[in-house]
Amino acid sequence: MRENMKSHKSQVTSHKSPFDGVHPERSRGAQGRQVTSHKSKYEGSKRTVAGFTLMEIVVVAGILSLAMGVMLTFLITSRTAADFSQARLAAVEYAQRAMDQIARELRYSGASHVRISHALGWTLESRPGQVINFQIPVGIYGALNLTSSNWLKWGNQDTEGYYIAYSVNADSQLLRSTYLAANATGAASRIVAPHISSISFNRTDGNSDLVHVVVISRITSPRETTATLEADVKMRN
Repeated sequence: MRENMKSHKSQVTSHKSPFDGVHPERSRGAQGRQVTSHKSKYEGSKRTVAGFTLMEIVVVAGILSLAMGVMLTFLITSRTAADFSQARLAAVEYAQRAMDQIARELRYSGASHVRISHALGWTLESRPGQVINFQIPVGIYGALNLTSSNWLKWGNQDTEGYYIAYSVNADSQLLRSTYLAANATGAASRIVAPHISSISFNRTDGNSDLVHVVVISRITSPRETTATLEADVKMRN
């Protein structure tokens, strides 16, 4: 029986574990290195997907800067064009207003009732000039006021003997003036249109019933621009 127990002990002793001869700490270390190596490989793959190189960042920043520059240039150009169009339309509007007012009254006058000069007053004609003095039939906008012989009475729209004049003052305003005295003393004026830098009048001779009118309007804001209108006004009387 002792022999059998020795034999059995001998068999147990001679049986070796697969892990015999391997230090436990070394085994754990080997396994740890395997896990660590696997984790490092995963992290490297992650950086490759999500990371950017310095060159890529520089290129993207350059493209964005170029795009922003193009957009800014476009916005500035559009604003400049819009401001110019706005100023141009205003200049044309003021010039048209001035021309319409002058032509509307001047066409009711007659060749012998017009004086082109450089100042208010019924003086000798000086062509071309910046001021036009004239008379129209009294009551032309309503019922004509005639003489006993059925002749037209000349003056302004209401009163015989008065004169009408158009000129531009120092503030670039078109003025319509009326006066009674030949030297324009006591003339009463009102503003017809602003932003009128100059007007001029001309005709071939003192007997011509055709007056050439030039109106120039100048706008300084938001953009400086001018508008020029020209017209030949034919007098009817």
